[in-house]
Amino acid sequence: MTETRTRGSQPQLEQVLHLLADWLPRRRWFGGKDAPVQHVRLLAHTRLRADSGPVDHLVVAVDQPGRSEAYQVLLSLRATPVPALEPVLVGEAGGSHVYDALHDPATAAALLQHLARADTVGSLTFTPEPAVSLPLGAEATVLKAEQSNTSLVYGDVALLKVFRRLQVGINPDIEVH
Repeated sequence: MTETRTRGSQPQLEQVLHLLADWLPRRRWFGGKDAPVQHVRLLAHTRLRADSGPVDHLVVAVDQPGRSEAYQVLLSLRATPVPALEPVLVGEAGGSHVYDALHDPATAAALLQHLARADTVGSLTFTPEPAVSLPLGAEATVLKAEQSNTSLVYGDVALLKVFRRLQVGINPDIEVH
């Protein structure tokens, strides 16, 4: 994977990586809870939204004793705190409040728009299922069930499953559907 750098963001990205070293092991979907995080490295960075409230898509490598695993993380950056997002606060970096963007209604709506338009943003390609009508404007709800990924439900019509731990090979969740 290649890294896409955003103008002037490298020091902030370094701060975010340090925050992720503490934040990731506390996520239900993080696989390496049995060992300390030694380092979090940036593998890829794409700015999905650059306007007010930027959203970054990161692929990071989490290095732990004897292993390294890749994770997909979407982050909302806000200049001021957002009380509704407090439970998913990652921390503060470069003057921004950093949140898990999948819990951010504006990000959830933007992801659905990208899918509906089959957009390509940086190295990311959004590919909807063929002949599917997506419920644009539907409010997204994050499923709370214990699972290894994060799923957004749009109304009662669509489900977006975001794989957090990235692995090489065939994924039954994708193949079966």
